[in-house]
Amino acid sequence: MRDWLRLIRASGLATILADALAAVVVCAAWAQAQPDVLWAAARVWHGAVPAAWIVAAGLLCYITGMVWNDIADVERDRVIEPRRPLPSGRVPVAAAVVIGIIAPVAALACAAQVRHGFGAAGTVLALALLYNLGAKQVPWLGSLVMGLTRSAHALMALLILGPDLFAMSVAGHGGGLIYPLLVGIYTVGLTLVSELHHRPGRRIEAVTGAGLMLLAVLLATALVVAIGWPRALLTAGGWRPVLAVAGLAALGAALWLFARQVMPVVWAALRDSERAGFGAAIAAGLGGLLLLAAVAAGAAHPLAGLPVLVLFPIFRWAARRIRMD
Repeated sequence: MRDWLRLIRASGLATILADALAAVVVCAAWAQAQPDVLWAAARVWHGAVPAAWIVAAGLLCYITGMVWNDIADVERDRVIEPRRPLPSGRVPVAAAVVIGIIAPVAALACAAQVRHGFGAAGTVLALALLYNLGAKQVPWLGSLVMGLTRSAHALMALLILGPDLFAMSVAGHGGGLIYPLLVGIYTVGLTLVSELHHRPGRRIEAVTGAGLMLLAVLLATALVVAIGWPRALLTAGGWRPVLAVAGLAALGAALWLFARQVMPVVWAALRDSERAGFGAAIAAGLGGLLLLAAVAAGAAHPLAGLPVLVLFPIFRWAARRIRMD
């Protein structure tokens, strides 16, 4: 069982849930011109069943991408990563192919229960397969395709708020594209860094990648100024200033974790230029996806970043126990 969990990168499922939360909260705050989480909660509550279908579709899309990533790389991994589930033989390649077929079909079936869902999930799956079956072999192109894949994933999550807001977001209205854009920028950067783990590359790729990761987090932080809840809550009466202080503390905690646990590992890999160092940078960067979501959600609403911060230690715990060798 652990090898199957390694194959699908089970710990990374937390990043899909975090992306969904951040995308929904940022879109809701922007659409309402205020951090009205109750408005978003009411929409999700009244559409709980469609929301569950979309969450399930998102998780299955992720599993599809992870399985086909290792199927495509199995011959390469026999040389450079022989302990992984497929090259080691602990998970048969044929069984992985079966899961790689069942998972996307199930994802499309789940997404089809919601209007616009089939097309949204189909786009995510097409981009994921494009990356795994060809684009990742081309420097820079693979990173761009992976960034688009993650952006499409976050955009699909807006169906949780309803097909109307999803359609409005696709058309470029209501702020729905903000978080998909941020997570896309971060993912392009992380993929640029990760590609040097398994192929020769130029230092400029890794430097550019690290810069994009940092840029995405800084842009997410800037949302707190654009949405402006700290000033509104700090000047309000009653308990609202306390809420503002708690929200700013949570936002600061997410930024502190990113500064202490992600960027130093990435910069160390850039400095040493050792393959093993890039492996550690990838692991730290994946955790950074959660922190990006926490920053963006916390910038949109003072309490929205807290659930993602709770996911972060769970992700770290799972990543240590279900790690890819």
